[in-house]
Amino acid sequence: MDAAHALAHAVVSTPVAGSTVSSGSASSSDNPEYRNMVNAFMNGLHTRMFLGSFHVMNTRNQHSAIIIAVTSRSNFWDDERFGHHSLFDGLIRFATFGAQPASEPIFDGITWFGNLTGHVNHPNDVSIVTSGSRLIPLNAGVNQISQLLTAEQYFRNNSNDSINYRLFPGGVLPLNGLNSNAYTYSLLLHSGITHPTLEGRFPGWGHIVQEHYFGIRRVPVWMV
Repeated sequence: MDAAHALAHAVVSTPVAGSTVSSGSASSSDNPEYRNMVNAFMNGLHTRMFLGSFHVMNTRNQHSAIIIAVTSRSNFWDDERFGHHSLFDGLIRFATFGAQPASEPIFDGITWFGNLTGHVNHPNDVSIVTSGSRLIPLNAGVNQISQLLTAEQYFRNNSNDSINYRLFPGGVLPLNGLNSNAYTYSLLLHSGITHPTLEGRFPGWGHIVQEHYFGIRRVPVWMV
């Protein structure tokens, strides 16, 4: 079974999707079976969002990231963020959205230091897709996805290095901070996307990166 068939089989046979980049001939796009596999992966949609994860440094702790897949009929097909990685011989483009420390975190004997930075298509996050890891489908409409893309871009352009990075969020100054799971959780939260139920250990999940870091300024109720 080639990579494309393995991917489609995983999507059809389970409520989650595993995916692997496939390489083949352009003629695959004319193959009805191939298009059926694409349709299965996208669930009939032109834009679909997933949550993926991997274990950190061979521990039980997991890092999460958002994956968005698009077809040529998606509003986001020409967005440059989706121009670097594809599936099914280019019938699907995808991009990943997550956070990492600005550089390798430094352990000073008390905690892990660094600064939280947002990333698009970080190699570690792309590997979630290319390794065939399980992907959890998220229920998100086009408007919510558009808001998420605007928010993550604002964070990268304006808020990178503004928040202390900690492997295990919490604590008090100067030892407090947030991590990649807090970033992912908050990006979904501020975009109005329902969080999935996660199995396993995700430190920082449920901790909130404040919305102003994503460029969101909500009008107080009393001003409406």
